Amino acid sequence: MRTLLFLVIGLGVGAAGAWYWFVGFDARPGAPETAKAELYTCPMHPQIMQDAPGACPICGMDLVSKSAGAQPAASQPAASQPAASQPAASQPAASQPVASL
Repeated sequence: MRTLLFLVIGLGVGAAGAWYWFVGFDARPGAPETAKAELYTCPMHPQIMQDAPGACPICGMDLVSKSAGAQPAASQPAASQPAASQPAASQPAASQPVASL
């Protein structure tokens, strides 16, 4: 009976300690907010991400801030958007046969 009592008390203290460590430790009032690390990425190779500016290990281009590289559609230059007066480029019909080699 005594062993069972110590086991229950030990599990309770262990569960409370684990809760405090994983949940309560960061959720305390007045705990400082952690700053999010800024990521830098290569414009040509988005899979390359580093936490400091530098050069892409693949192509050597300068890495840019991931937040600076993402531009909303409204801030893109108008030259990249097709003008309404220009006709759309025609695409070949899907039913045309492909020339054999």
